[in-house]
Amino acid sequence: MTLRATSSASTDLAECTVLSSGQATLVCVTRATASPEADSGTLTTLRVAVLDAAGGEVSSVSLADSYMLRPLSELPTLTG
Repeated sequence: MTLRATSSASTDLAECTVLSSGQATLVCVTRATASPEADSGTLTTLRVAVLDAAGGEVSSVSLADSYMLRPLSELPTLTG
């Protein structure tokens, strides 16, 4: 899965690592972008691609303006 900025020509901002999937739900962690402070607040297009065993793309879908990058300071943290 990749995140792409809506304001530029399909520039990849960050990759997501899928932690789990099932029942029409993906749980993923987004890696830091090259410029986290500058990219914070950027509305992005979320692109999900299905790959075959060889790594080739079988199908994909793009969800325009569906994900906003947030700074780490705004994310919830759990302590225990």
